[in-house]
Amino acid sequence: DIISKYSKEVDIIQNNCGYMILEIAGNVVTFLMAFIMIGCLEWRMLPVTSVVFVCFFFSNKYLGKKVKKYAEQSMNCNKETTAVITENYNNVVVTKLYSAYNQVNEKFRKKYENQYKTQLKLELSYSININGSAFWVFLLYGFIWIIGGFGICNNVMTLGTVIALADYQNILISPFNFFCKFNNGYQETCIAMQRIAEIMDYKEEHEIFELEQTN
Repeated sequence: DIISKYSKEVDIIQNNCGYMILEIAGNVVTFLMAFIMIGCLEWRMLPVTSVVFVCFFFSNKYLGKKVKKYAEQSMNCNKETTAVITENYNNVVVTKLYSAYNQVNEKFRKKYENQYKTQLKLELSYSININGSAFWVFLLYGFIWIIGGFGICNNVMTLGTVIALADYQNILISPFNFFCKFNNGYQETCIAMQRIAEIMDYKEEHEIFELEQTN
């Protein structure tokens, strides 16, 4: 009964603690190398890139809190829905005896609707966080072409330099996207681990009885 209610948490921990940890090192190195190369090609892009990344960081942090909130609600709703299914299964004889199918069905429907709505909010927060990273990357794109355009007009930069900057900026899309996915998974995993820890700290009834007798 307990395992069925918390199976979602176990799956979340299993999925996020695997490939996410393996990929984070590669994406951090990719981001740092692209950032350094942008600075080497045009030093005026360094402060702009830094400001965009700071804005991205705080945006990702704020949306991560939303993901954490909806993830906790989704797990609670999943637990409640599973509990209703288990209760209906255990009381099937009573349900038939008193012809209470409509009442049982209505109770399950309300719980499942609540879970469905919460899951939609969670998926929406995922999508906004991940797609929001594209906004900051394309904003950086705009700054590159603006600064590059003025540089070309003033004979300070060449077209090749601008194209190279745009290519290195394009490399940043993958790390930015991964950082958002990692934050989503991290927030979700933290909640899942807290809920699993609650189960691990659960004391059996006989242990509680023995403790009360000792006291």
